[in-house]
Amino acid sequence: MKIGYPRIVSRLGMLLLALTLSVTAFAQHHTDFIPLSIPAPHMLESNVRFGQDQQGQVWLVSENGLSVFRDVQFVSFRTFDFTAAARTAKFIGHHVLIGTEQRVLKVSLADPNIPAIELTKFSQPNEQIRSLHSTISEPATVFVETNLALYRVPLGPAGVVQKAPVEAEIIKTWQRNPPLAVDSGKEGIYLLYADTLEFYDSTEQSWQTQRLSESILSFKVLDEDVIGVSTDNRLMSLNVFNQSTTTVDMKATEIIGNTENVYVRDGVFLTNVERPNIRIKEANFASNIFIDSYHNIWLSTPFDIQVAWWHPLASKRSEMPSWGAFFASSQMSPDGTYAFKSGVLYRLSPEARWNPVWQSQGGQDLLYIDHSEKYIWLWGETRLLALDKQSLTISMQLTKSPEDIVFNPTSNRISVASKQQIVTVSGLGQVSQVKNLEACGGQTCLPNFASNQSVTVAGEAYFATNKGLYGYTVANQSFATERLDYLNQLAPLLSVYKYDAKHLWLVYPDKLALFDTENKTSKIYYSDLNRIFDAHLTSSNDMVLNTQRGWIEVSGKNGLSTDNDLGFVIQQIVETDGAQQLKAVNEQIEITDDQSELRLAFNAGKQHPSQTLSIRFKYQGDSQWSEVSMFNRSLTLKNLRQGSNIILLQARLEGQNWQHAKSIRYMLPYRFFQTRWVLAFVAGFLLVLVAIIAYERFGRLKVVFKAIKQQAFITSLLESTREGVWIANKDREIQSVNQAFVDITGYQLDQVEGASFQLHTDFGRNHEVESLIWQEVIKSGFWSGEIWTKRENGEKLSIDLSVTRVETENKVLGKTDVRFVGVFSDVTERKKSERDLRQLATRDPLTNLANRTLFIEKIHHSIDTISQINPHFAVMFLDLDNFKKVNESLGPVQGDELLRLVGERIAGCLAKGISLARMGGDEFALLIPAHLFSGVPAFYIKRVATDIQRELQPAFLVQNIEISITASMGVSIFPNHGDKPELLMRCADTALNRVKITGRNNCLIYDHVMDDMANDRLSLESELIRAINNDEFLVYYQPKYKIKENEVCGFEALIRWQNPNRGLVPPDQFISMAEDNGLIRQLDFWVLRTVCRQIKTWLDMGTMRGKVAVNISALNFQQADFCDSVFSLINEEGDLIDYIELEVTETAMMRDPERALQSINLLKSKGFSIALDDFGTGHSSLGYLKKFPIDRLKIDRTFIKEIEFSTQDRNITSVIVQLAKHLGIAVIAEGIETEEQAYLLHVMGCNEIQGYFVSRPIIAAQVESFVKVDARKLQGINERDKALR
Repeated sequence: MKIGYPRIVSRLGMLLLALTLSVTAFAQHHTDFIPLSIPAPHMLESNVRFGQDQQGQVWLVSENGLSVFRDVQFVSFRTFDFTAAARTAKFIGHHVLIGTEQRVLKVSLADPNIPAIELTKFSQPNEQIRSLHSTISEPATVFVETNLALYRVPLGPAGVVQKAPVEAEIIKTWQRNPPLAVDSGKEGIYLLYADTLEFYDSTEQSWQTQRLSESILSFKVLDEDVIGVSTDNRLMSLNVFNQSTTTVDMKATEIIGNTENVYVRDGVFLTNVERPNIRIKEANFASNIFIDSYHNIWLSTPFDIQVAWWHPLASKRSEMPSWGAFFASSQMSPDGTYAFKSGVLYRLSPEARWNPVWQSQGGQDLLYIDHSEKYIWLWGETRLLALDKQSLTISMQLTKSPEDIVFNPTSNRISVASKQQIVTVSGLGQVSQVKNLEACGGQTCLPNFASNQSVTVAGEAYFATNKGLYGYTVANQSFATERLDYLNQLAPLLSVYKYDAKHLWLVYPDKLALFDTENKTSKIYYSDLNRIFDAHLTSSNDMVLNTQRGWIEVSGKNGLSTDNDLGFVIQQIVETDGAQQLKAVNEQIEITDDQSELRLAFNAGKQHPSQTLSIRFKYQGDSQWSEVSMFNRSLTLKNLRQGSNIILLQARLEGQNWQHAKSIRYMLPYRFFQTRWVLAFVAGFLLVLVAIIAYERFGRLKVVFKAIKQQAFITSLLESTREGVWIANKDREIQSVNQAFVDITGYQLDQVEGASFQLHTDFGRNHEVESLIWQEVIKSGFWSGEIWTKRENGEKLSIDLSVTRVETENKVLGKTDVRFVGVFSDVTERKKSERDLRQLATRDPLTNLANRTLFIEKIHHSIDTISQINPHFAVMFLDLDNFKKVNESLGPVQGDELLRLVGERIAGCLAKGISLARMGGDEFALLIPAHLFSGVPAFYIKRVATDIQRELQPAFLVQNIEISITASMGVSIFPNHGDKPELLMRCADTALNRVKITGRNNCLIYDHVMDDMANDRLSLESELIRAINNDEFLVYYQPKYKIKENEVCGFEALIRWQNPNRGLVPPDQFISMAEDNGLIRQLDFWVLRTVCRQIKTWLDMGTMRGKVAVNISALNFQQADFCDSVFSLINEEGDLIDYIELEVTETAMMRDPERALQSINLLKSKGFSIALDDFGTGHSSLGYLKKFPIDRLKIDRTFIKEIEFSTQDRNITSVIVQLAKHLGIAVIAEGIETEEQAYLLHVMGCNEIQGYFVSRPIIAAQVESFVKVDARKLQGINERDKALR
């Protein structure tokens, strides 16, 4: 045994180099850890060990069974019948060694029916197996570690069947000093002690010892290397032969992996030793970590099995790029230098800022952009124009058809393909034809695809289409007729970008491919259940993706090299006691003569779960391959060729070429009825039979003439009916049709004769429905139903069809004829009427969105079709905040227009698959389907809510009025919050109400605590009704203050609720409640009456100052009898009009301006003072200030709270003060909390203030002392003003 010291130093040298170069390298080559289902027979068992066989398949040993990973899950391979549970395992070749408490058993990985072989066993009662190890060399030696000793068990040559247990040879006893760790190498086994490392050479059967200079926590033998972890978490390379140690400063607590993939464990992270930039966070409570030969990482937790799949392309989380907030990638040039949106051209500056450089007149129709050395090219459906880069002026403009394709910009020209020709157009408008219609084949010069996104690389233009990648060769001016990315699974191609002279980035909805233009293969990054919305190049030609989970950057550099072996495994499916089992395929498969088929199953060890596996086969000697659909990963071969045959099979993974063919041979004995003498006998018998039949026919001429007469009658009958009829023979080939058939479908007999009846859709022939109809007709003799198809001219046609199998006795031939008769009527108009009626019944007429009825249907459908793979979907209720104010201010017509615009914006920002409905009023609802969720649903729900909030942020323009609106959202999740539509909707509505109560413009997911809050609100509402009768309300008074005069100039009356159980309830908790249930009117007049009585008390005491402002609710102010009720109350309490000021909000006035003006004029005529509250927060025009006879303007606190720091707030406030002065209206600012705020308002000319800086609201009994004492503290403002002067 020799271990090369240079080999050890080389590995650590590579590690040092990797640590040096990996500081800025791309990081993630793995997906997040994904949970996998555990096979049902082993669900309650503890997992023992992962392993991999020689073909690349991953296996899992549990306590009582063995499972293999296939078809994106572990499936049970066999259940053990051992007397004790498995405790450890070791995979060797096509077998796995299972260690129970005292036995070692050898289990076949090829055939589950092969009995397990007992390799050895231990009989001492207190001896227990701890671990199994083996050498790599042939024949392998197995080492068994127990709690008492180390044993050596020769395994024997491969292929030799062991018939009896082998006596285990003891090679070391532990006595009282067992090793800290044990691991096997290529030709022996290593034991780690506190101060030594011992090696046993299985060939020479000798021990060698290395004295350790420092303690080792753990170690791993990797081929010829021994790497340990020191007590201070450094990596060490050890050599027991030359007593050397090499150390690397890399944090580690454990070493995991194999020779090709070495990882160290550091806390919760796994780091690749030779490429430390590859680093992944492991799952919580991870154990039994295994890294397979394809770089995938497997582990067990107490709850499940998890795997992190390896990607050949590195990825990492990314911040939103500079263009992400402004543009979609389709609005940008391929290199990301220019962007065009809403008629404005932007250029990216060196500081990564998008600067507008050109404005188009009416450029909303320009949708696409590219640029070359001299020009910027812009085009849409109907025109193409060029901008000179230097002057930024239009140098060329021409019209085009919507189907024309624009591509291949060069230094000063661009190509355009139309139906008639292919031309190049210069930036100055010079058109040169490169191919005419005749050269294009006489039909069209357009390709068989549509695309407006392309990139040119090495004389080839590449197009992103919904059919995949297509090309155009500049040299011969021809479009490709077949897709170029045929090795990738067919999917719409969103966009294509140039990576380098040989590679392209292909962006699909669910994956990103680095495409090799020469050999057509791809390295693929799968986004799994994380849909890609948009993508674009970075400055280094990497890709940044906008996905459901945020921004991800994917690099084409530093991709790990992979071998071409995908671990293709072929197995035979056999029936054993009624159950299907998989059996390894040997050199030849024996098939008995009573077998009619051969069933094969396939597996691929090296496969990402999203990467499709394709299989094709042929008999040796055949030229054509037959490709197999791999949905079930199996192939059933029927009508087998007899004798000895060889079948060739090839496999490939998506993006890769076909692998080398594997062959299987089978032997099927010849059957008796295919021997020559039997065939000769049958042929003679048939000749005699034909002669007899011919003789009989001559006697039946009369029958023939009678049949002809009957046929004529039937033909006449069919021609007179208004329903379409076709008649087909036993092979379903149409033989005749009537005139109604021609009139309804447009097809003549010669167009359909000899063919089966066909149904067509927009996507071609509807084979699936045709097959279902014929299956039912063959089974029961009849089928009827309503189906859609197309007329000969392409128009859609709905027919009520019945197909009948008719059997008639043919007396001429003496047999029974079978025919099929189809009868149908045109019900297209009825179906259109039904569709229109359903549209009216299920669509909101204002927004054309789904209404409540259709939304509930969709929830029912989602519940009925839910799967265990994606068990969640979400219902979101969305309500526009303060929409009532908008509707009252601008009117219902403008309010409806705003709702329509809001619906359009929300629909535009939602991912495909999310259903949007308008439930009524300003309430919308969303149904987020299960397939969009991956992981925790709350993360994606938050993303949807954020997208909606961002989309609603820009102001809406309704009749030249800018309106800003926000939305509150509440969400429920199936099945967590209910399994019925009404429960999910109630929970979503409860969450929505909670958002409204807690401040609006937010999104909350339902929680059962919210029900308690809702119940508490109902309880509070009941208590509110009782409170009015029980006189539980108080009136507090907040002083108003004149700065110059240094005196109190009035009060504002504020209602408070002294609840006997809850204490003092703030107004924001019960005012809106009172407005909702109609109690606000009683509260308003109760406050007014209380204020009147308090004024009389203050007048008697001599403490009355100014006027007391009483707030009037918007609902009360709009009542027709409001003024009469106020006058009646004042007459009852005495003539106190001079001491009362009525405060009306801006919103209350704008609900019905004409009625408001009448009410204010009537109140003013009686001597009331009117104040406009919350000015600046509504949607009124400044013209109303001039129209309404207002005495006082109250500046809302929203403009005051940031006035010290916000220039905008200071400017707005100053303008309001100056405007009020010019209109002769007194002005007061509320919400003053600091001396600085008060001083700024004083400087602006606002002399009256109100807020906590002056005083908090106080009870009536405290007013007298405040008027005499507390107001003196405000003298400092005037003194400060004098000092500045």
